[in-house]
Amino acid sequence: MGARQARRADMGRAAGTCYNGLLMDDTTPVASALELLLGDFDREEFFRDYWEKRSFFMHHNDPARFSHLLNRERFMKYTVYHCGHLRANFFDSRNWSAEVELEPSQAEKVYESGMTVGASVLDAEGELKAFLDSFRAGVYSAASPHFNAYYSPDGKGYIVHFDTHPVWLMQVEGRKHWRIGREPVIRNPQFNIVFPPDREVLRLPWITMEKPDLENDEKFVSVTLDPGDVIYMPPGTWHQARAEGYSLALTLAQSRVTAIDLLVTVLQHSLPSPEFKVLAERVGGQQAARRDGGHLAPDVEAVLAERLEIFKQLVSRIEMPNMRAAWNQVSRLSAKDMNYMGAKEVAAALKNR
Repeated sequence: MGARQARRADMGRAAGTCYNGLLMDDTTPVASALELLLGDFDREEFFRDYWEKRSFFMHHNDPARFSHLLNRERFMKYTVYHCGHLRANFFDSRNWSAEVELEPSQAEKVYESGMTVGASVLDAEGELKAFLDSFRAGVYSAASPHFNAYYSPDGKGYIVHFDTHPVWLMQVEGRKHWRIGREPVIRNPQFNIVFPPDREVLRLPWITMEKPDLENDEKFVSVTLDPGDVIYMPPGTWHQARAEGYSLALTLAQSRVTAIDLLVTVLQHSLPSPEFKVLAERVGGQQAARRDGGHLAPDVEAVLAERLEIFKQLVSRIEMPNMRAAWNQVSRLSAKDMNYMGAKEVAAALKNR
């Protein structure tokens, strides 16, 4: 792969379609962030054949590739104090992955005790901000990208799980062994799922999933990351990791923004009306809200019918300029706004911008 001698591991067959909320910007010059991630691999081929479709691995043979972004000393002395959420991860007596919140002053002792220290949504400043700005110049979305950082001792990491968003794994120091799905097990997942290690079937209100067969080489691949290496995984891709010796890694992530999110933003801000406030009111509370056969009580049925008509009327007033304005409003929110503010706080932030 040219001067950087990069090589890629083909992790699956192309399938599915690209996520409409994240698009490749062909009008911008090659962004330095994408150069660092992809090396000499063709951008157009990546976004056509891999983005949101199948996993991708790049061995860059460049140990210092991400050293300007983070190192162990900076992680412990600065990063743990400048992130949205700090936590320790460990395996409990059942081998389940467990987490506890940390104070920054506890991070070093927690790591020395054998736990992974995870810092989510790092403050976007300096080299990290420059990288994120560069990434956003080449891949645009209404959601701001952000970095998470994970510092793991030997043999520690995370049990099998998948995320709702695409993930770039960037090895900074040490080594980490990964077992990764070649393709997403579910496309456009609505929730992150961590599969319990002592279950064969996981039944949730919205989905039933069988335990992933990590030994199946047709569906999973093993990858060991050295410093400077990169893995890309689409949303809904099973993965688990263990440090070898130790591991310091960055994760580049981007929250989900759907058309429904934009519609709600339009209704709340671009088309303010008393009717929308009515839609946000609580429905139900009557003593007998459900009757035999699953039928609703007549008064609840009437309220829902009324609210449905209000919703139809509001939606009929939405035009493309409203959707563009909503996109721009959401895109001005920071990653911390998106990840750690409640609905009311986000609404207030949008209103003030």
